[in-house]
Amino acid sequence: EKSDPFITLTLDVKAKMDIESSLRSYVSGEVISDYACNKCGERIEILKRCCIRILPRNLVIHLKRFDFDLETLSRTKINDALQFPAYLDMEPYTKVGLEHSENRRYSVDVNDLSAEEKSDLQQNEEKFAQIYDFESSNMYRLVGIVNHSGTTESGHYTSYIRVRREDGNGGG
Repeated sequence: EKSDPFITLTLDVKAKMDIESSLRSYVSGEVISDYACNKCGERIEILKRCCIRILPRNLVIHLKRFDFDLETLSRTKINDALQFPAYLDMEPYTKVGLEHSENRRYSVDVNDLSAEEKSDLQQNEEKFAQIYDFESSNMYRLVGIVNHSGTTESGHYTSYIRVRREDGNGGG
C-alpha cells in the first residue's frame, strides 16, 4: 500500500456516462494472478488498484479529454458527454467505503515495510496533515467548471464559477 497526497483527481471520460461511472472505473483495479509475494515467497493473486484514503478539503476533478491514437500517431479530443451532479458523495470511492461495500479490510502491516517505505509513510502523513481536513465530510459541492472548446491543437478555455453570497453560502 502506498499513499500519496493529492488535490486533483484525473478521471477517464471515454465511454463513461457520468462522473460516478468514471469514479467506479478509477477504483476498480486489476487482478494480478501470478504476483510474487515478498513476505512468503509464493505466487499469489492480488488486486492492484487506486483508492482514496483521505479526501482533500477541496477536490479538483480533471477529466481526461485528450488521448493519443497509436494508429494515426496523433492526438484526439474526446467529446463524449459526461453528467455530473451538483453534490457528489465520494465515500464509495474511499478505502473505507470500498472496505464497507466489499465486506473486507485492506491493510498493510507496518512491520512488513522497509525502512525507506516507513520513512515515506511518515513524510506523507505530515503532508496529509497540512492539506487535508480529517474531520471533513465525504460530500462535495460543485463550485466551478472549466471548459475547453476547440481541438487538440488550438482552442479556448472558459470557466463557470458559483458565486458566493455575502452570508458565505453559495448562490443557486
